Amino acid sequence: MQLRHVESRTGVRWLREGFFTFMRQPVVPFVLVMAYLLPVHLLSLVSPALSRAFEGALAPAMTLALMAATASLLQAGTSTRQVFLSALQATRTRIRPLAVLGLMHGAALLLAGKAALAFAGALASDTADLSTTIPGSAASPTVVTGLLFYYLLRSLVILMFWHAPGLVHWHGVAPVKSLFFSTVTCLRNLGAMAVLGLAWGAGLAALVAWMSFVTTKTATPLAGPIDMLAGKMAVFVVVVVLEAVVHTAVWFSFKDCLRARGADGAAAE
Repeated sequence: MQLRHVESRTGVRWLREGFFTFMRQPVVPFVLVMAYLLPVHLLSLVSPALSRAFEGALAPAMTLALMAATASLLQAGTSTRQVFLSALQATRTRIRPLAVLGLMHGAALLLAGKAALAFAGALASDTADLSTTIPGSAASPTVVTGLLFYYLLRSLVILMFWHAPGLVHWHGVAPVKSLFFSTVTCLRNLGAMAVLGLAWGAGLAALVAWMSFVTTKTATPLAGPIDMLAGKMAVFVVVVVLEAVVHTAVWFSFKDCLRARGADGAAAE
């Protein structure tokens, strides 16, 4: 395995390739992300803490499933069934290291939240993140500082786990070592990673603005619960598509940043 350096502008290409690959056969990536986010959303209605734990623990498996699905999609003549089976096969063969990664990912997110809470000193000590603030205190400098610190820590967690599932699966790297190699690779290509994040964030902001505009223009005084539910479902679908696209882009960043030596040619040039 050889770590590689790419230009910063490559981040835009990763996102573009992820989008066009998703559009070629969107069913499997959409279903995989839906199967991940829907339980997270439903659990959040019952227990936010349980929802966050579930989200963190299953994130590495979902990432690997989408990476495997993307690799399969790029092969000519691959059917939807074959793409779906390749995603399931990848997670099944690496279930133990993925479970370890999931536990470490959930713990890392929890520690990031706790550290931010301790740093800010403005929220309840048993809150696992800074998504629920004291009413009317959003403008507090302490809360804002805590939020910024939290998102900085969360970004570091993302870098640690960005390539970890792929390293575990295609390179046979142990879970703890995969975090080290993922971090080094991402920091070495921090420019491309930052461009990818900014491009994805710009796309997200544009979609949110567009949906807000459409909602405002189509809203009527007679809008009822069904209209509100339809609006929420539309937002959820957009979130699923964006998550599917960015996780599809993970495969292209993995392929470019690491030179594979496996017999299957995964992540090869």
